[in-house]
Amino acid sequence: VRAWRQERSGQALAFLFAGVFALFAVGCWVEIHRGGRDFIDRVIGLTDIYTRKEDLAREVSPLPPWESFRPLVARAAAVFSAAALALLAAAVRGARRAALVLSLAAMAAILPAAARGHALTSAQRSVRGLALTIRQRLEPSDRLVHEGPIENSGALEFYSGVRPVIVDGTRSVLGFGATFPDGGEMFWDTARLRREWTGRRRLFLVTTRRGDHSVVAALPPARVRLILETGGRRLYTNEP
Repeated sequence: VRAWRQERSGQALAFLFAGVFALFAVGCWVEIHRGGRDFIDRVIGLTDIYTRKEDLAREVSPLPPWESFRPLVARAAAVFSAAALALLAAAVRGARRAALVLSLAAMAAILPAAARGHALTSAQRSVRGLALTIRQRLEPSDRLVHEGPIENSGALEFYSGVRPVIVDGTRSVLGFGATFPDGGEMFWDTARLRREWTGRRRLFLVTTRRGDHSVVAALPPARVRLILETGGRRLYTNEP
């Protein structure tokens, strides 16, 4: 605030904010013109760590399509365009207080679009629907298995009411549990899963990985049945 009060720095900040908002506006309009062809990769992939992690791990992307984001990007483009023009006019006139108010107003106007975008991605990534399906189907003798780090489906146990066995999940933030003496029954390798999968007990397998990069590729095809695909996850069972 102190910088805005000073004549030189306040005017410089007004020009700076006008330039930044103009840059954001151009980026939004260009993305709209391109039809969002690389919106997920270039924008969300750049700003969201989990999206980059999904790409590296060959996981299924749960993000909604461009059509869901387009109205939000259009709103942002309109707000940034108007703010850039208004700030430029305020900077030329030396209206520092007006420039500060305009900057704050522009950022406040963007917040609803940002909140909506966050809600879209959160809903698509949620494990709740899949976990509730498991809860309805699971019987006391069944076993729930999760492929990969459990933090990829952190609320799975909460919503399903069952603690899953983890397959190929030792390379994770929570993988230290596999080093404990009693961790063997909760951390399986592919060979153990294959033996259990061909046994008599019914298993449910949750995975975030694509078929050719998943442990599912090592299981007998005749004993693999896809039940549900949602939120970037697949639910399989060994029951025909």
